[in-house]
This record gives sequence, C-alpha cells and structure tokens, in this order.
Amino acid sequence: MKKSVSIILALIISASAAALAGCGSKKQAEQPTPAVQSDVTSVQESNETTAEETTQEGTTAMTDEAAKYKPYAQKLLDYVGKYVDMSLYSTEENPGVGFFQFNFSPKSEIKPVMDPIVPEIELPGVVTVKLGMQYKELQALGFQNPEWDDKEVEAGHSDFYYSRIPDKQGSTIGHGLFNRTGATAKHSECVVDTFNVSVDSTGSLWNYHGITGESTIEDIVKILGTPDLKSNVLIENEFRGEIKLVYNNHDDKKMQTVFKFEYEFSTDKVTFKVLQVQNYRP
Repeated sequence: MKKSVSIILALIISASAAALAGCGSKKQAEQPTPAVQSDVTSVQESNETTAEETTQEGTTAMTDEAAKYKPYAQKLLDYVGKYVDMSLYSTEENPGVGFFQFNFSPKSEIKPVMDPIVPEIELPGVVTVKLGMQYKELQALGFQNPEWDDKEVEAGHSDFYYSRIPDKQGSTIGHGLFNRTGATAKHSECVVDTFNVSVDSTGSLWNYHGITGESTIEDIVKILGTPDLKSNVLIENEFRGEIKLVYNNHDDKKMQTVFKFEYEFSTDKVTFKVLQVQNYRP
C-alpha cells in the first residue's frame, strides 16, 4: 500500500512540474528577449544624444557670435551715456543669432521736458504733416503716389508706403494709413497714423520741434529730455551699429516718437538716419 501511494505522489509531482514549465515558456515567449530590449534602448539613447548635441552646438554658435558683438554694443551704450543719464535705466542684454542688443528701460517715470510732443513735422515749403489727418488732406498738400492713391485698405487695418511732392527736393515722406471707417476704404479716406522721414532722402530740410536732420543725440535730449520708453543699441556687424531713442510724451499715450542713429566704428561717426512718429489710433 505504501508503495502504491508513493508511486501516485511521484506521478502528481511530475505532472505539476511539467505544467509549471509549460506556463513559464509561454510567459517568456510573450516578452522581448534581453537582446531586443538592449537594442531598443541603445537606439533611443543614440537619438537623444544626437538631439542634445545639436541643441548644444546651436546654443554655442549663438553665444559665440553674440559675445563677439557685445563689446561693440557696449561701446554704443557708453556713447549714449555721454548724453543720457544711464542711472535712470535698467539695462538688459539681448543676444541673438547674428546680433547683440542692449535694451535700456526707465526704472520709473521720467518727467518730460516738452509736454506734450505734438505729432507734426514741417517739411519743405512750410508744409505741416500731422498724425490724424486724412490722406486726402496729405494729397491736397501736394503729396502724390499714383500707384497707391486708389488702393483700398480693410477695416481696422493699416497700409504703409512713401509719397512725394514732385520737383521739390527733400519732400519725400513715408506714412502709414489706418482705416477706421468700419468698412473697406480707399487710401483717401484713411487717416495718417505713422510718418517716417529718412535723413538720407530729405536732408536737413524738415523740422520736428527744432529737431532737424543735422541734429545730434545731445540736441534731441536737450529739446525732449531723456527717452521715457525702452530704447536700445543694436549690433549686427563689426562695422556699424544702430542707436534708437524712443519717446512716449504725447497726449495719446499709444504714440511713440523714434529717433534712429547709425554709428560707424572705423570713424566714430554718428549719423542721424530716421525720424518716425507712429501709432495714432483715434
């Protein structure tokens, strides 16, 4: 009897072992082999490394180029500091691909010298252009641009181009036209919301509150005070840089007056390039 029981127990144990072995084989077959898992991980890590290296290389390239231009930008900032009290401003570095810029913003409200800055400019022939006038009024002063005069602007949109008084030296003006009518309108029905005069094309013939194309940064600061909006110096190559001074002292605080100067490093020459008055939204 004991012998029979022993035989039966041996058969049960053998069958259980076989069953367990079968289950283990099935579970293992459902999972990737260690070799396959290793290959997948290796490919994933390889991709992540490549992306990281690309990002690092891009950042390094940008930083190196910005670092190259930073001393030039600092020289421009120091030049502005001869005429503007830089202790009134917070200075921010703005490096980028192909440029380096220093922004300087007022730490607190700056009291204006002129209050307010009236947004109008006198052009040759005692012609006065003022923001808020209609384009047809500009046409009545003699400004022409036949290619654009009959163009249309969508409601709530602006268009910008140049027009001129024929046969008068220095009478070209760039202007933005804003359509406030509520429907598509021709340029003649739009208002002048930006004007732009280039010193290269107009010389010193225009006059903006005593500021002309021959004015220096020192002249502008004496007339208007120090800039009361964020201004900047910008370097895009080692030959020339740009100085931009921005004022906001108008009745309509949406407006800005911008003066742009070019600095030539080889000669230390500073040239007034552009006057722009912009963003009139009645």
